[in-house]
Amino acid sequence: MVNYHITKDAHEILDTISVDVLSALPPWAKEPTPNDVTVAIAAITDTTICAVAAFLNTPKLDLPGSNLYFRDGETLPHILTFQEADLGKYLPVFMATKEGGTSFFASLMQAARAP
Repeated sequence: MVNYHITKDAHEILDTISVDVLSALPPWAKEPTPNDVTVAIAAITDTTICAVAAFLNTPKLDLPGSNLYFRDGETLPHILTFQEADLGKYLPVFMATKEGGTSFFASLMQAARAP
């Protein structure tokens, strides 16, 4: 039953993104190519992974343009939104957690340690 709700929510999110993107395009704009869609999905996925890592970090990291919303009395986020978010702006935030000569990926994993 939980998987159904996750899948239903994911479809609603993708439908909303699709409608928003299509409504923002001028009438003369070309339809996005399959590659355009792949790049957009990869960007959303990468940004979401960073937002989750920032949330799990102790202390939590504040990523510009990402917002987590919580229901009353709950500690896990209910909604994640991005507004004016840029994955490139997240690098300095994660690099500040970097220890010694570790790679960016290692610093991301370091930032994702549980409380």
